[in-house]
Amino acid sequence: MHLSGLVIVFIEDVDAFFRVLLEVVQLAPPLVSAVNVQELLGQPEKPIVGISLVPEMSTIIRIAKIPNHRTVGIVTTSEQFRKIIREVMEELELVFDMFLETSSQERQIVQQLVDRCDVVLVSPKRRQLVEELSPPGCQAIEFVFTPDRTSINNLKVALLELNDGGRIKERN
Repeated sequence: MHLSGLVIVFIEDVDAFFRVLLEVVQLAPPLVSAVNVQELLGQPEKPIVGISLVPEMSTIIRIAKIPNHRTVGIVTTSEQFRKIIREVMEELELVFDMFLETSSQERQIVQQLVDRCDVVLVSPKRRQLVEELSPPGCQAIEFVFTPDRTSINNLKVALLELNDGGRIKERN
């Protein structure tokens, strides 16, 4: 499973993130589907190191253990993150009798959804709220993404190159 472009989901101010990241670490992940880095930054003087994000295996295992006849909810802060979760579920052929979804910021709407679910898949920012609102027996599973091994290795090499005073070679 190879998903790119998820970094934007976790960032409140994308412009500030890239300014800080480019200035401090001299790295910037490409946002393939959400934002094109060149459009956002023009032609950055500093090289870009690509980062691919994949769901954590523990997240996938927890979801795979859910019986198919359960009602599963998805509560996220953005439609983009909900779409990504649905795509991962389809790719892994994880199907449930009913999927309920919301990206609403209104507590009452989230409460109504959680009350109807056996399990709720949540984005990291929504986990605490969903856990507070969940009735006994309703499980909240945080949907977490991490860089894949290749991305981690590329970042390590890029950081070593920076520490040695050299320029980073683009790895896209």
